[in-house]
Amino acid sequence: MSNHSNAFTDWLDGQENKFGYSDYEVAKQGGFSHSVLSRARSGIPPKWEVCLKIARVFNVSPITVIRKAGLLPAEGGDDIKFEDWQYLLSQLQPDEEEELRRIAEMKIERRKKEQTVPTLKPRKAG
Repeated sequence: MSNHSNAFTDWLDGQENKFGYSDYEVAKQGGFSHSVLSRARSGIPPKWEVCLKIARVFNVSPITVIRKAGLLPAEGGDDIKFEDWQYLLSQLQPDEEEELRRIAEMKIERRKKEQTVPTLKPRKAG
């Protein structure tokens, strides 16, 4: 089995665990034959069209799935996460985007405050 198919099946297993799906359920939700995933597990990566369908099932960027399948270079590991964020944001309404931005800003501010709060150490009596 090639490294690409290992990366794909490892990623697929993680997504299936996260969503509670089996190969059969992913294929059913995606509208393709589950034998495609069986072949992927034996080292034959899915084609582009199936990668797009898998991306919709897991609500991630198609680029992520295509890279995991080895159909595009897997360079820029962090960029994959950024592309997923871009994909998710593209599906939101402008007011929803603004709400997520406010939540992110609030979390960053909370973390900054937590990092600057001095720790209180008990003093020894005497």
